[in-house]
Amino acid sequence: MKKLSAMASPESGSSRAANEVRSAKVIVVGAGVSGLAVAKRLSEHGFTDVTILEARDRPGGRTYSKPFGDSYVEFGAQWIHGQEGNAIYNIAKEHNLLDESGYDFKEQFYVFHQLTPAESDVTRVVNAFFNEASERCNQLYTNLSKGNMPEALPISVGHFLRRELLDHLRHNTYSPEQMKIVEACYDWNVRIQHEIHGCSSLTDVSAMLLGLYKECDGDHLVELKNCYRDIVELLLGEIPSNWLQYNKAVKAIGISLANLASSNFLPVRKASSHLKTSFAAVPLGTNRPLITVTCEDGSTYKADHVVVTLPLGCLKALASRLFDPPLPEKKMLAIRSLGYGTVDKVFLRYANPFWKPGEIFHVFWLDGLNHCGNKVDEDDMSSWVTHSQLNTSWFRYIGRFNSIRHHSDVLCAWITGEGAKFMETLSDEDVLNGCHNVLCQVLKNPELAKPWHVDRSTWNADPFSRGSYSYISVACDANGSLPNDLAEPIYESVIHFGTEVTYPAVLFAGEATHQQFYSTVHGAYESGIREADRLADFYAKACSSHEPAYGVVTELEDMFPCKDLAPSNSDNPRVVIVGAGAAGLSAAYKLALKGHTNFVILEAQNTAGGRIHSYHYEDKVLELGAQWVHGEEGNLLYGFAMSNGLLADSRRQSSPEGRGHFCTDQGTRLSKEVVEEVVAVLDKIKEELCGRRARRANTKTTEPLGLDELPTSVGEYMRSRFHQYLVQHGELEDIAKIKWAIYDWYWRFEVIDNSCYSLDELSCKSYEEFEDCPGVRNINFKNGFSSVVKTLLSGIPEANIRYGKPVRRVHWDRVQASTRHTKTPRLSISNSEETIREKVPYVECDDGEIILCRHVLLTVSAGYLKRHVDDLFHPCLPQKKRQALKGIGFGTINKIYLIFAQPFWGPADEGFQLIWLEDKLDPKDWWLRGISGFDPVYGNPNALVAWIGGTASEYMETLSDRLVSDACVRALRMFLSRDIPEPKAVVRSFWNSNPYVLGSYSNRQLPYEASETLLETFYEPLVLDRAAKVEWPLVLFAGEATDKDFYSTVHGAMRSGFREADRLINFWRKRSEIQVK
Repeated sequence: MKKLSAMASPESGSSRAANEVRSAKVIVVGAGVSGLAVAKRLSEHGFTDVTILEARDRPGGRTYSKPFGDSYVEFGAQWIHGQEGNAIYNIAKEHNLLDESGYDFKEQFYVFHQLTPAESDVTRVVNAFFNEASERCNQLYTNLSKGNMPEALPISVGHFLRRELLDHLRHNTYSPEQMKIVEACYDWNVRIQHEIHGCSSLTDVSAMLLGLYKECDGDHLVELKNCYRDIVELLLGEIPSNWLQYNKAVKAIGISLANLASSNFLPVRKASSHLKTSFAAVPLGTNRPLITVTCEDGSTYKADHVVVTLPLGCLKALASRLFDPPLPEKKMLAIRSLGYGTVDKVFLRYANPFWKPGEIFHVFWLDGLNHCGNKVDEDDMSSWVTHSQLNTSWFRYIGRFNSIRHHSDVLCAWITGEGAKFMETLSDEDVLNGCHNVLCQVLKNPELAKPWHVDRSTWNADPFSRGSYSYISVACDANGSLPNDLAEPIYESVIHFGTEVTYPAVLFAGEATHQQFYSTVHGAYESGIREADRLADFYAKACSSHEPAYGVVTELEDMFPCKDLAPSNSDNPRVVIVGAGAAGLSAAYKLALKGHTNFVILEAQNTAGGRIHSYHYEDKVLELGAQWVHGEEGNLLYGFAMSNGLLADSRRQSSPEGRGHFCTDQGTRLSKEVVEEVVAVLDKIKEELCGRRARRANTKTTEPLGLDELPTSVGEYMRSRFHQYLVQHGELEDIAKIKWAIYDWYWRFEVIDNSCYSLDELSCKSYEEFEDCPGVRNINFKNGFSSVVKTLLSGIPEANIRYGKPVRRVHWDRVQASTRHTKTPRLSISNSEETIREKVPYVECDDGEIILCRHVLLTVSAGYLKRHVDDLFHPCLPQKKRQALKGIGFGTINKIYLIFAQPFWGPADEGFQLIWLEDKLDPKDWWLRGISGFDPVYGNPNALVAWIGGTASEYMETLSDRLVSDACVRALRMFLSRDIPEPKAVVRSFWNSNPYVLGSYSNRQLPYEASETLLETFYEPLVLDRAAKVEWPLVLFAGEATDKDFYSTVHGAMRSGFREADRLINFWRKRSEIQVK
């Protein structure tokens, strides 16, 4: 066993930490308040090598105090919200930056110049109601955290408030004229809430999580003497000026891990764990991941850590392509789910001010239409979220015009949501006229003089903001994403002085990452402090260890070293391996690794790989066979591929499946909430089949299902349990229809996943016995799955593989190989007693050649074995083994790749799943019902892949490319309800038509239920003499179908190949020991 010695450093933990901090290179992306806070705090902790990359030519981000006349106006953040516990308030107060002499904004807030005194009386009632209802909505989160669930969970703040209003109207009487005021006042309150939350619609804001935001006590509208520029200047003063670089828009952040192959590194073994991404029994300074930040101007920066402080809007637009490797799915889910909207300001400058200081002009729409320009219709929420043509209604999103401190000639119009976004696209003149017309209407003065100048914010159009601030959306209710998930760093695992350390490579700050103060400047500031402290704490803890580490060689290093191999000199091989798929190559690799090179691989096809087939189209790879590595821990393929550098990053370059938009054949999309509810129910049912369901409804413990509890088939159990779920929930007919349609999609997905023809033929043992490897499930390869085949081939003598050599028959029992039928001398085998006892196996090839050997290792697919079981063996297989083979199912799944000139889908689209509600198909297109959906393809932005299973998959193979392409395009047009361009190419698999495969991969069928030992019987070798001290394995069986835990997978195929290679090696060792005795 090799060891690597390391001397303990004489330094103390604290001095080592100080050295590590001083040498650490940190890049901060963004010089907004959070980025400046990060840099300030890092400086306080002793970090000296910090670079801030700011895309703009100014600091501050969304706090932007723009010069205006002889002073400034706030284009971005306006107030300090709260006093107690507010870090920004404390800083401003400490440095005498607060403006405590101005007017009280709140005093004028509920004065409505547009209304008569009687109408204002109505608004007082409505405003009081609205504030009380808002507080009740805010309390939902508190009640939820205490376990007090409401009878009916509200969908959104918009739904909650609208229903509260309808309840208020049922208990209060208003005249028709008063009802106009009620609706207008309610609509005004909604626009104010849009401003507060930064959303386009209150129906986007989560009601259940509204109370997550924490209000700081005290005045919520505190202003600064010289605007937020004072805060920004203060932070800049505490940072070395050479740290900040402007006009540096970042376009890529790449992480490279420590090189496993380097002679300076030796793997450190960790019990019960898979191979880690980076190992070293050396100081942290030499073991950091390398991070490269590339800017739009071509400049690059190297760093040990990167703190990303980009606004959520930028992350939404750029995250999928900004990071290499891509962000983990949990992080991407948070980015997609958290809400982010637009609030803008329009500054109007007048020659002759007509208002008093502190005056506010609120906008009420008294024409019976809401701010969207739609007619109000009871509780129909669509009227509150459906936008009419914005070119005639954008100005209706204005909530108010208010005077500006220090600018007596300026009014500021606040505009939100879709109206704000549209306003940004207009000319200054159009914006000035639109705002002026609204103000004339509010003041009932059509002769009002126009302003002479206009200026405005454009936060949505700003490429470095793409909006204003964040909120918790209804999507967060469904998937549980919260700001903390966005704040979670990207960690890499390293070994530092023998201790596994989670190394924070990429950290995240910004208002959207603060769990309680999102959307605020103090939230942004605190998030920056948090991440700087996180880095300082990391170095303090990582450098506190004094003990050296001793590395040990891992099992994988022992299994897969580089080794010079020479081909066998014997004409007749000791072992004939039938098939050069994953199982056959793995067995040969292991034999060669142990010095046993007297074997030959007979491959019927012209290439190696079997059901691994990476097809190269132009410069892209399309996987026609095996697609991904499934899991990490305990996955031999994962370890092999990682040790040879074949994988894309397993945590951030994995592929989702069965995700994206769930589209119906009516051209609509189902809501995420309904889909996720049904899928969660079906996943739970599947878990029950895996033997983990609770035995009693009133217990939280789980026990495996007993054999007597197992239902007849997977399909029967799933169908009955889902029906039970629908009955228990008393679903309406329309809802039940939708849920059955989602169930149908799930069924198709499982048919494909299990490579079967129907779940009704699938044994429940199939789910109970299969083992998922923990870790990321769908891991991609850098250069295609065939890189595994190439790596295995590199360890096998080239002369030991013969292509285009189909095997017609395996002769194995009491058959003497006649010399006249063979092309090799009989005496070239061996003169041992066992060889001459007429028990020597041989294989007969299609071309007539007979190859004698001592052992045959059969690695053909279960599909081929089932089709040829009667003619492949002479004599026939024993009845027990033939019976076992009946329990092994082998179905067909295929892939259809559609390659387009340009993608018609966006980078954030994760797929288009097909939900059949009406099933109005042209009879000739019946096979489309076998497709589960169309998914994006890793590494090929212009391609979609359709997964298809069962008999539909086999029928698809009989059609021409043109027919398949046309049918797929028709399906996409129908389900997406839009024009879809013709693909420029179609690439697809034909696994059922392949005469040497005859399907895709194995499953466990109903006959499998009959015996607990069926699989062992299936892969048990055919032996020479069971009475002998050491049984001679004449014919051995390998392949994914022979692995009890990992059937249907490449890692199962590889493990089976290693298993049988080990069986032969152990046999030869035991034979040798007996002969020596």
